[in-house]
Amino acid sequence: MNEAGKNKGFSLIELVVTIAVMGIVVLISVNLFWMIQKADVESTTEHIDTALSSLRSKTLSKGNEYMMRIEPDGSNVCKVEILEKASIINDDGSVTEGDWKVLESQKLKEAEVSGSDGAGNEVTIKDGCMIEIQCSKSNGSFTRAEVIKADATKLSIVQINITKSERNKTIKLVIPTGRHYI
Repeated sequence: MNEAGKNKGFSLIELVVTIAVMGIVVLISVNLFWMIQKADVESTTEHIDTALSSLRSKTLSKGNEYMMRIEPDGSNVCKVEILEKASIINDDGSVTEGDWKVLESQKLKEAEVSGSDGAGNEVTIKDGCMIEIQCSKSNGSFTRAEVIKADATKLSIVQINITKSERNKTIKLVIPTGRHYI
């Protein structure tokens, strides 16, 4: 019998090594998947947190009217914007309020964003819903923090929730002080 005729299949050791390598590859893939999920939630939370700080800072330092808005920007993706109320100076020197203009805009990672009133009512930001937050010019407190639903009804909120798969983060809004924390 020649050498080629003896080798009819895989040995037990070859099968065990192959299964072990496949197990390691699957384990690494699952860990990478969960790390990406966590990174999306962390990134979205940080962008919203930064926008809240920017909103409060601009309102207190510039004395104009500013607003932060979180709204849908595609399938399960939102954007966060800082807007400024435009002022129009008329020929006679009087000032008229204009429209809101976008100063900053940031597309968020794919994650579900929702607003909650802290009493169990929660609205996910999608299909015409949005979160709008404004601060007081005098002390930086939140004068308006609400979800505006597609039917134009409003829900005052005290927290913003960011979720993807089983990962979630919450930004708590302290309404009287304008502070927020994760």
